[in-house]
Amino acid sequence: MCGILAYIGNEVQEDALAAQFNLVQPRGPDCSVLAKVSQKSWLGFHRLAIMDPSPAGNQPFYLGQSSLVCNGEIYNHKALAEKYDFKLKTGSDCEVIIHMFNAFGIERTCQELDGVFSFVIFDGAEFYVARDPIGIRPLFMGTRLAEDGSKDVFICSEMKGIHKHCDEILPFKPGHYAQIDERSRLVVESEYYKYDYPTVEYQDEAAVMAKLRHKLIKAVDKRMMSDRPIGCLVSGGVDSSLIAALVARHYPKGTMHTFNVGLDTGASDRAYARMVADHIGSIHHEVTITKAEALALLKETVRVCESFDTTTIRASTMQLAIAKYIEKETDIKVIFNGDVIDEASGSYVYFKNAPSNDAYQAESIRLMKEIHLYDVLRADRTISGCGLEARVPFADKAFVQFYMGIPPEMRKPRNGVEKYLLRKAFEGYLPEAVLWRPKEAFSDGCSDQSESWSTIIADFVGSAVHDQDLVNCRFEHCKPRTKEEFYYRRYFEQHYGGRAKIIPAFWMPKWCGDNVIDPSARVLTDVYRPSETPLEDDNTEQLETKPPKAIQPMKGTG
Repeated sequence: MCGILAYIGNEVQEDALAAQFNLVQPRGPDCSVLAKVSQKSWLGFHRLAIMDPSPAGNQPFYLGQSSLVCNGEIYNHKALAEKYDFKLKTGSDCEVIIHMFNAFGIERTCQELDGVFSFVIFDGAEFYVARDPIGIRPLFMGTRLAEDGSKDVFICSEMKGIHKHCDEILPFKPGHYAQIDERSRLVVESEYYKYDYPTVEYQDEAAVMAKLRHKLIKAVDKRMMSDRPIGCLVSGGVDSSLIAALVARHYPKGTMHTFNVGLDTGASDRAYARMVADHIGSIHHEVTITKAEALALLKETVRVCESFDTTTIRASTMQLAIAKYIEKETDIKVIFNGDVIDEASGSYVYFKNAPSNDAYQAESIRLMKEIHLYDVLRADRTISGCGLEARVPFADKAFVQFYMGIPPEMRKPRNGVEKYLLRKAFEGYLPEAVLWRPKEAFSDGCSDQSESWSTIIADFVGSAVHDQDLVNCRFEHCKPRTKEEFYYRRYFEQHYGGRAKIIPAFWMPKWCGDNVIDPSARVLTDVYRPSETPLEDDNTEQLETKPPKAIQPMKGTG
């Protein structure tokens, strides 16, 4: 990950601009630059060196009158350079963006890039801002009324980097670009990516599965480019486990690292993660934290994630714990995960109550449009906040376009098993017990079924928040309904007062009745189907495949 900044205006001094932007420095600890690109404008860059770690890869990049800062990974950079005969000066994959822009303009550039990105280009007169189709790379745009009546414009990878300068801040929309005139500061936004998925034509289901398999393998393979060490998060669920299995194809057994996190009181995911590690032959790390340690991370999680959404904070706390371990105890800088496929598949438990195939597809598309506000945000902030980079193969543009075009009746659960088609397509890649394991949310699986992480938090905030706090609460937007929601909101307002509208609504399941106010699948008793035979954390005798060497619960093992 990296952090980028753009400021168009002349009222904020360099020292103040740098001080706020430095709050984003954990995203890019290797090099920091704040460059004045005109009398009124600045570009900033915090670098995490993944490709071409030499100084040649430092940004901004310059070409003719244009300058560029980008937080991204462009997987077809070599193909584009060869296709259009660009003479690249560095080994950075992002350099190709400025060549594309100078040759073809902003819209064609965005459409031809295969990757994840947020970037700003200044051509000497206008700024161009863009974000990838799913929003894997974060971006915020803010404005402030200047003394002359115009609006200063601020752009940054994270809200915290411009928060104190702005009157208003909102996330920049994925799949969009904006053109900003430097003199008038007029902002004109355009959509370059349509969430339109034509139905896949197919002869039979086997052909669909073959193409699905090809698309995902290609999505993983293209993301293997890196000059820094790579590892994988493995929760024990099918999503992250499948990605880890595909990444492991590139490594001799016993050389790739996998990571799992759970509470010391038990974690239903843990035994399955061990099973995956043994199957793919990885060096497996288990990060075990106590309830007290996890609860102590809640406030930091709110600050790091810039969110007060319940399901986001619950899952982010555990992901922050594992990212901290990776940063401190290993030299790994690139982390693969299994995010996005639940939204694309419609595999959350509440989808079992979808009233029709059309409703199923519409809800899946809605989740894809909003994922940058929730799960993608979680992965980005917790991982990048520890100087690491997240890679998300399930968000691959070609894979998503194909997978979302598979008719919903084929993507829907079969015999109570969600993601059936995906699982069937990858038979043989994972142990059967993992491949066909029912879905369990990450924030649930890191704890024991007898005492969920959500229950632990509820007990804790029950004493930290008083009944009268909820009664007297004056938050109008996303008004807290529970003590847990109030607890997160209170600390969000301490850090980012007045910015609540960056989250449009709490993430909540649909089709579960009007009284549901907790997003945890474990509390949705009418639709939740727990594993019929849950594996005990330390009872690996239930596993059909021989587990790896016993790993004793402690702060971190590898």
